[in-house]
Amino acid sequence: MTKKQRALEVIERLKKEYPDAGCTLDYDQAWKLLVSVRLAAQCTDERVNKIVEVLYEKYPTVDALADADVADIEEIVRPCGLGKSKARDISACMKILKEEYGGKVPDDFDALLKLPGVGRKSANLIMGDVFGKPAIVTDTHCIRLTNRIGLVDGIKEPKKGGDGSLEDHSPGGGKRSVPQACVPWTGCVYGKDKALLRQVLSGGYLQEAGRIDKVQIMYNVYLKST
Repeated sequence: MTKKQRALEVIERLKKEYPDAGCTLDYDQAWKLLVSVRLAAQCTDERVNKIVEVLYEKYPTVDALADADVADIEEIVRPCGLGKSKARDISACMKILKEEYGGKVPDDFDALLKLPGVGRKSANLIMGDVFGKPAIVTDTHCIRLTNRIGLVDGIKEPKKGGDGSLEDHSPGGGKRSVPQACVPWTGCVYGKDKALLRQVLSGGYLQEAGRIDKVQIMYNVYLKST
């Protein structure tokens, strides 16, 4: 069986096993999915669905959330983890939707990437689930599962270029050259140094709209330390 045949077989089996598969984040408007996706970083969808009920009860519209005090948003979303950065991103994102898009979520991939807290995974989710456009939502689980299924052979990390660069998933995409001096910081990225990771998360090193991006963390910490 070729890998293409295997992939098609897997797809058919998944369709039979999960005929009603869909996004597990509850939403009835595009902007709400945008908020939920940001809150879902390092948090379960189940918890997010409970938290947003409280959030939307107090702030039921884009305008209301845009005008809300960031501290008030943080108080509500704190149980999702990383409350400060998530509240900041949600507030900034809603302000842009209010001021630049008339309260609507743009249906353009590049425009989505410019919104605070939105990375490629989130943008693809919005494009596919909300606007019905071709998009693939991927995360680290894809590497693990495609290896186990046999669609790839021993892939364990993002592909590195010959110049030592890593694929950059921050807005703008492409490749970014990550200096070798970043290597010592990988401990915080993979959780080996919890204290350093907390320092990174609380020190404003995540400049790409607060997203937790492995490459971005290493690169930003490197810049801050030089």
